[in-house]
Amino acid sequence: MGITIVLAVPVTAAWHGANGPSTVLLGVLLLWAFAWFDLNLSIAQAGLQPARYGILMAVRSGLSLVLGYCLVVFLDLDGYGVVLALLASTLVGAILGWRFNWRGVRPVWDPASNRRFAAYGLPLTGTFALGYFLDSGDRFMIAAFLNEAAVGPYAAAYDLPRQTLGTLMMVVHLAAYPMAVRAYEAGGATSAIDKIRETSTLQFAISVPTLVGLVLVSKDLIGVLFGEAFVAPGIQVMPIAALGVFVGCLCPYLLDMAYQLSGRTKYLIVSPIVGTVLNVGLNWIWIPMFGIVGAAWATLVSSLAAVVVSAFVGRRFLAISVDMRALAVIGLSALLMAAAVMMLPEGDGISTLVPRVLVGVAVYVTAAMLLNVAGARTALMVWRQTRAGSAR
Repeated sequence: MGITIVLAVPVTAAWHGANGPSTVLLGVLLLWAFAWFDLNLSIAQAGLQPARYGILMAVRSGLSLVLGYCLVVFLDLDGYGVVLALLASTLVGAILGWRFNWRGVRPVWDPASNRRFAAYGLPLTGTFALGYFLDSGDRFMIAAFLNEAAVGPYAAAYDLPRQTLGTLMMVVHLAAYPMAVRAYEAGGATSAIDKIRETSTLQFAISVPTLVGLVLVSKDLIGVLFGEAFVAPGIQVMPIAALGVFVGCLCPYLLDMAYQLSGRTKYLIVSPIVGTVLNVGLNWIWIPMFGIVGAAWATLVSSLAAVVVSAFVGRRFLAISVDMRALAVIGLSALLMAAAVMMLPEGDGISTLVPRVLVGVAVYVTAAMLLNVAGARTALMVWRQTRAGSAR
């Protein structure tokens, strides 16, 4: 918090505009609130408390939506209303987190612990910063090389997979990571690797069909959610973007656990440096040549390079692997789903989107049960036997 204050002073001084100081102040306060809120989410995650995690998220999301609407519509605060709503709702969530986690806690200054925290955490900070640039830097370069109007269709086509596929992969990781930590602490590297193989199968069982579905119904989705003006550029970008989001999530939600569990976080920054440098270079070449499609390909290629580097370096500390047989079965189920969806008429409206989604889900679930993807059929049989036994 102290560092952000030091950084905020020159930014405020250099900001030429009437709203500079207030904007920086709101930004700093929002940063502090988000950091404290995320800390409480991490405590709930580490304690395997999904109900508490859900309560905190629901409070912030619901309150920010309602309060933001009121501030923007009734008080005409525009962008400031949105930021104030986010700040207020996050503070309310942080107060709940205080009641959950911090009552009776006394602060203690422990230099030895602080050094360990810094050695472990500072590389993560750099990694997250580079990851943010890898996710968002292409938009600034599109605006510079093309125009600001081109950023809108690109951002819409990219954020849709990020908010669906990326969120699903994050949710699985939120449950998988504390399990891997406990396995590592209890049984060492071998136990952690086995647990990661198990949870990664579930990760792929959810993310692979979602990826295939987004690619297949991209035209329908863009037409329904964003309108006709976004369809032409969106259908060019979204399939590449969906694959880019999937590949980009493999590092933070799978491969990076090798560094985090082993405590070798200082090596974690290697792969995002490679990805970021490659991303800037490819965007510099491809955006003028191919437009927003070039930016999408640049992100996909640079994300793939980061994954390869992360996997290669991380194996020195923890040899994370996936169940290739299970992955093949998941791929087969997704192909069956794709074949069924492709037989239905394609369009750009709700009348074609809904049937294609329902058929795709039905075919994948059926195939997953028949092929026992991620133990789905086994789990269903155990549930039925347990229910039958309780009924007697």
